[in-house]
Parts: sequence; structure tokens; C-alpha cells
Amino acid sequence: MVSAFVDESADETQQRTFAIAAIIASEQEWERLEGAWQKRIQDTHGDIPFHATNCESDQEDYKQFSHSENKALYVDLVKLLAGSAAWGWGAAFDLGSYRKIFPAIDQDHCYIRAFLEVINFFADFSKKKYNDTVKFTFDTREQSNYSAGKIYNLMATDPANSYLFDEISFASSRKTPRLQMADMFAFEVMKELDNRIRPVTRPRRKSLLALNAEGKFGCDLFLKEFFEDMKVNLFKMETKDPAFTREAYAAWLQRFERTDTPRNRFNFLIWFSEQERRKG
Repeated sequence: MVSAFVDESADETQQRTFAIAAIIASEQEWERLEGAWQKRIQDTHGDIPFHATNCESDQEDYKQFSHSENKALYVDLVKLLAGSAAWGWGAAFDLGSYRKIFPAIDQDHCYIRAFLEVINFFADFSKKKYNDTVKFTFDTREQSNYSAGKIYNLMATDPANSYLFDEISFASSRKTPRLQMADMFAFEVMKELDNRIRPVTRPRRKSLLALNAEGKFGCDLFLKEFFEDMKVNLFKMETKDPAFTREAYAAWLQRFERTDTPRNRFNFLIWFSEQERRKG
């Protein structure tokens, strides 16, 4: 079994952009990366656990170092990850567009969808690349309002979602360098979208370009057009797929003891799409 480590990132307002990203590697490569990662941090920053947002903005643990020292650390860690045998992929969502198109459905669905995109991508990738199943490890960072732990709890405590999980565990990023690497990549994926949709757009970050120089680190960005299509498909799917019917929805509501609400209609769409994907 290979391992993927997953983290999330949001813009400073937690209103524009949200991203989930993961990094996957063999155990041998993870061990090599961990050693090199920790050594580089200890050379200039001692035992401070890496955190992308704080390192880039000289906050919290990084206040005691100069901006040039923090920037040099970030650049070196990007180079270390870019030159490794690890692979990364993430999904970032335009939260503002989502709220405009689905005003009656809370943002939790964006987080669930991002979670699903990453889980599904690496479940398929591990079979093709490693001919193996994948174990996912998520960060349990408590200070994040939209942590992977919250997303997991939204889904794992719902019997409608029990089919999604094979093996998932949780760990602290402060004690787990592999999650610190995922934190860096999730931050880069978030910034890739945020720099496009923020009031003043910015060019692509050199750090993400460096990570993807060999095509091993990529992401999908879910923008306004995606949510517009989703809204259309939500009403058209019944005519396109004979399995997607009002009767199927009613049976789903009864099975999981739910009532007809906009949130549950959206939940059913996610559930149905995932079932169809797995059949395929």
C-alpha cells in the first residue's frame, strides 16, 4: 500500500478560495524526503514545523527570522519536493461563484466535492502508477475553520458516505513532515486560483511552476463556469440517465432517513455521481 498525505488551504478571508491537495509516494521515497526536509529546516529554523502560510508571511513561529531567511527556506523546500519522486494533485474551488449560483446550499458542499476530487484522483492514480491501494492521512490542525478533519467528519458520520473510505487516518502536521509537504502544495494550489479571482489578479507563482516542471504536480480549478454547468445538469440529469429519477431520489431519502431539501438534493447528486463513477 502506498501513502498519500492530504491538507487544505484557504485565502485569508476564507471566502474566496478553498483547496485540498495531496502528495503520494512510495514508503522508501517518503523516508528519503522526510530526512532531507527536516535537515533543511533545522539548518536555519531549528525545530520549527513548516507551515506555508506563516513562512511566506513571516507570521507566528517565523517572526523571529528575516523575510529573506524565510523565503530561502520556502524556495529550498519547493526545490526539494520538485526534484523528488513524489506526485501531487489538488482541487481548488471559487467559493464566491458557488455562493452566487447555489445561495440556498451552504459551502460545505464545496469542501466535500474538493475532498472527493482528491480522494478519487489518487485512488485511480495509485492503481495505475503503483498497482496498489492507497492509504490517506489527513491533518488534524484545530485552528483551521475548514480543516480536512471537518470535511471528513461531515462525510464519515453520514451513512450515505460510508462507501467512500478504504483506509484513512489522521495526524498532526506539527509532528509529521509529510503533512507539512502537503500543506505547502495545498497552499500553492489555493494561490493558483486565488491569484486569478482576487480583486487584483497576479501572475502564476514561480513556486508552482517549479513544482510542475516535470508534470508531476498539478491541479484542477473549479470556477464560475463549472458551477453554472452543475446547476444546469442538476435539472437535466433525470432526462439523460434513466437511473437518475425522482423515484431513486425518494428511495435515497427514505434509506438515509432524510427530507427533501436543497441541501439533500445536492447530496444526492454527489452520491449518485460517485456511485456511477465507481460502476464505471
